[in-house]
Amino acid sequence: MPSWNHRLDGVCDQEAPDRGEAPEAGNAAAKVESQFESVVARVAEGVVVVDASGIVRFANPAAECILGSAAGELIGTSVGQLVAEGESVETTMARKDGTMVRVEMRASRITWDGIPSVLVTLRDISELKRAERDRTFGEERLARAQRMGRLGHWEWDVKEQSLIWSDEIYRLFGFSRDTTPTFEAIVAAIHPEDRDKNRAFVGKLLGGGEQEELEFRVVLSDGTVKHVLQYAEPHLDDDGKVDIIFGTMQDVSERRLAEEVRRQNEARLEGLLRISQYEALTEQSLLDNALEEAIALTGSAIGHIYHYDDAARRLTLNSWSKGSQGQHSIADPASEYELDATGAWGEVVRQGKPVIINDFLAPDPVKSGYPQGHAALERVLTVPVRCAGRIAAVVSVANKKTDYDAADERQLTLLMDSAWKIVERRRAERALEREKAFVERLVDTAQTVILVLDPAGRIVRFNRYLEQLSGYRFEEVAGRDWFETFLPASIRPRVRELFRSAVSGVLTNGSIDPIVVKDGSERLIEWYDATLKSEDGTVTGLLSVGQDVTDRERSRREILASEQRFRLVFNNTTEGILLTDASTRKLVIGNRAFCDMVGYEPEELAGLSVTDIHPVEVLPEIGAAFQRLAAGSRAFGEAISVKRKDGSMFVADIGATAMMHEGREVLVASFRDVTETRKLRAGLAQSDRLASMGILAAGVAHEINNPLSYILYNLESLSEDIPRFTAQIARARCALASHLGEAKLREVLGADIEMLDPAIFADVQDRFRDALNGSRRIKEIARGLGTFSRVQNDEVAPVDLRYPIESAINIAFNEIKYRARIVKDFCTSVPVLASEGRLAQVFLNLLINAAHAITDGDVEHNKISIRTWQEGTDVLAEVQDTGCGVSPDVIERMFEPFFTTKPTGIGTGLGLSIVKNIITSYRGTIEATSELGKGTRIVMRFPMDRSEEELSPLRTPSDRAVGGSGGRVLVIDDEPAIRASLKRILRRHEVVEAESGEHGREILSRDPSFDVILCDMMMPRVSGVDVHLWLVQHHPQLARKVVFVTGGAFTPTAREYLENVSNVRIDKPFDPTNLQKMVAEWVAASKARG
Repeated sequence: MPSWNHRLDGVCDQEAPDRGEAPEAGNAAAKVESQFESVVARVAEGVVVVDASGIVRFANPAAECILGSAAGELIGTSVGQLVAEGESVETTMARKDGTMVRVEMRASRITWDGIPSVLVTLRDISELKRAERDRTFGEERLARAQRMGRLGHWEWDVKEQSLIWSDEIYRLFGFSRDTTPTFEAIVAAIHPEDRDKNRAFVGKLLGGGEQEELEFRVVLSDGTVKHVLQYAEPHLDDDGKVDIIFGTMQDVSERRLAEEVRRQNEARLEGLLRISQYEALTEQSLLDNALEEAIALTGSAIGHIYHYDDAARRLTLNSWSKGSQGQHSIADPASEYELDATGAWGEVVRQGKPVIINDFLAPDPVKSGYPQGHAALERVLTVPVRCAGRIAAVVSVANKKTDYDAADERQLTLLMDSAWKIVERRRAERALEREKAFVERLVDTAQTVILVLDPAGRIVRFNRYLEQLSGYRFEEVAGRDWFETFLPASIRPRVRELFRSAVSGVLTNGSIDPIVVKDGSERLIEWYDATLKSEDGTVTGLLSVGQDVTDRERSRREILASEQRFRLVFNNTTEGILLTDASTRKLVIGNRAFCDMVGYEPEELAGLSVTDIHPVEVLPEIGAAFQRLAAGSRAFGEAISVKRKDGSMFVADIGATAMMHEGREVLVASFRDVTETRKLRAGLAQSDRLASMGILAAGVAHEINNPLSYILYNLESLSEDIPRFTAQIARARCALASHLGEAKLREVLGADIEMLDPAIFADVQDRFRDALNGSRRIKEIARGLGTFSRVQNDEVAPVDLRYPIESAINIAFNEIKYRARIVKDFCTSVPVLASEGRLAQVFLNLLINAAHAITDGDVEHNKISIRTWQEGTDVLAEVQDTGCGVSPDVIERMFEPFFTTKPTGIGTGLGLSIVKNIITSYRGTIEATSELGKGTRIVMRFPMDRSEEELSPLRTPSDRAVGGSGGRVLVIDDEPAIRASLKRILRRHEVVEAESGEHGREILSRDPSFDVILCDMMMPRVSGVDVHLWLVQHHPQLARKVVFVTGGAFTPTAREYLENVSNVRIDKPFDPTNLQKMVAEWVAASKARG
């Protein structure tokens, strides 16, 4: 029977009624019960009546069905305690067959058959519960499916403006469970760049459109970005208006990531395909192309590739991307970086793994070494490229618009690893191609016969040299029998037998046999063979290498003839030839020219060594030459000192090479005596130095002479005027003293009366005289400098020896004055025909040598005497000193080039040699005598000049008294003081001043009526030469009246110009009296010509 699980509280607590009721009442109740039974028999719910004792009084068919009982079977059974009245209780009840049924029970009190009872209704809810379970299970599965598929759904009641969504929406957007579903919350989480299209999406739905689709990005609170795919469609009410919108949202981030990875993989594969197909002429261009592919693959803007040298720990910049070249402002970017001095790029090597920096602006120690002026970096991805287990390169890309991630790292690593393998493969292919080409070139260019035969003796291959030698092209004879084609019939059997032995593995010695070439002639070949085998040891043929020795015998005969010719040349050439043993450095043989150079007989050379023919100081250089020759190089030395048998020296240019002679290695050296050549070169060098000194001296003299001109004039004129001033002041003082009285005069003048003392004026006069003498000395010094400016001038002219001697004394005086007194004794003599500048050079050299022969500090007891005199038709000059003197053997050599008694580095040994050359060039002679401890005497003899100088009236003004009236003089000079001095000197004439060459031309163009034009040679912009050329063109008659005034300095153009015109030249500083006389004569001549 069924078991009831719930109590009936208070429903059956009443006492049983008294059964003694009236018969009418009983009949009525029975009727009611009958009607009740009839009604409940038809209801679907089970109805059970239970009395107070728990006995079933009634059960309708539905209850019997629910509890699995037959009709009437429940009546009289005990059901236990039931539920309280009015309650609805779900419970599980046992059916008759033992199965369980889920029922809903409800109880109420009734009177049944006069007995207080409980009416219990039963409703079978098994199917309902099963449906609920199925629904719940379906919902759970839906939720699980949505969670697994990252799919959430939402419903928006447009009229109520309410929104509901599923749990997955919370997870999708990262919302907490207490987040109220609103569109504002969703919009706030959508990526800012996608919000506008989301609003447009909702707008389409509200407009009643059909199902819409939208993909957008969601940014979570931690910055994570998700890709969401949204589907939605509107529902229309009866009026056709949108009342509800249903939608789903799905997280497609992984799909997008997978698609991106697939896209990147495809892009990488396409990039690799392009790289592999790229027709790169160089490895550099291939890497440049790979870098551009890497930049495109990662979406970067710029990139670099660095090669890494593990041994040197150095990164070398190999490739810059095209984009980075325009963004750098580095003037001279480095190409190599020490690993320890680099930041992000070096960190990849140090860590041995990729490095991603997505905020390059943030401080980070790995960014040290970032050069100033580098392209601005925002994000950087750097990966190592490995080859054979070590890092071979570092690839860096930068400035992707979004952050770099592991996918970028993976794609870049895969791309560059593959690209590097392509590079390595290309390298290997090129190396193999080079090796193959090298072997091919080696075979084809080798001047040796190379022949390959198969085991049957057929021709497999031979090289180009054999083609050239035989006259056959390989294609003509490929596959033919070698012996029948190329060997003379007489030797074929023997050579075939040798061939069979060789291919069977028997070691054969080299042989010399002829071959018959295409034209029928024979060539003699020296052969060496090697058996060719496959990897398994099978003989595949024979490699024969041969050398054409046909010409060997002919060469041997020619060598004999060549040796004969060599000996002929050896014995007859003008250059010295010496053979020296390379190992012992002993002399072997020398030719006649060499023996003459060194003073030895040929048979004497055999016992000598290189140390016997060279001074000690050049032996290291000779030893170095031997080492170079031993290494296979040629050796050449210039101006090597060579020692003669008598101990004298000469210099030679020596060239040497190694050769075999009589079975031993010797060094063949050629000797060319260049003593005279060096002498000429040294003379030229000395002349160049003197020319440079002369140019400098002329410039100094010019700068001195300009101010000296007016200083001398003013001092000379004031020296003449001071005595007159003194006399006049003395007379004035006497007159004032007699008129005022001495006391009154002293009272009026006070202490200044001493200024009227004649003694004061005498002192003034003495000071002016001293200043004048000093200025005249400066004049002589400047004149001496001017003389030396003409050393390079080879033009000869009559020269009074006093002038070059005085010039030399002025220049050398500072060297002499602390050592000796100068004693001069000049006689009146006729001039010699020479260059004054070169003679000054001669006397300067002799004076300096004399000074150096005297120890300083004893001036009073030492002297240098200089005198001139005339003997017959010769003019003589002597320089004599009281110095240390020299020995007779030095006297014999003192005029030789390069001979010097001074320490190394002090003298060149050229001075006296050049002195002698200059004197002899003027048909003179020089002699020297000396005595040790007493001094040296040098005497020069020159032929006197007998020609009479023809001078123009303007060049040689006479000494007659100046007379006649004054003339008009134009003074053109850029020095105001010079112009003022000339105006005072020429005060008897009308003097017009021009402050420049331009001003002078302007005056002359307006007023050409001048008798004399004094024009400075050296002026800025328009020089004296320019003024004269202008006059020659525009006023030829005035050009003859130009007198050039110069301070001593000339440009080469000016000097040449003066030598080609007849105009007079006067030098600054000028003598006022002589100038006055000259100008007076020129004025008179001008007026005479009209």
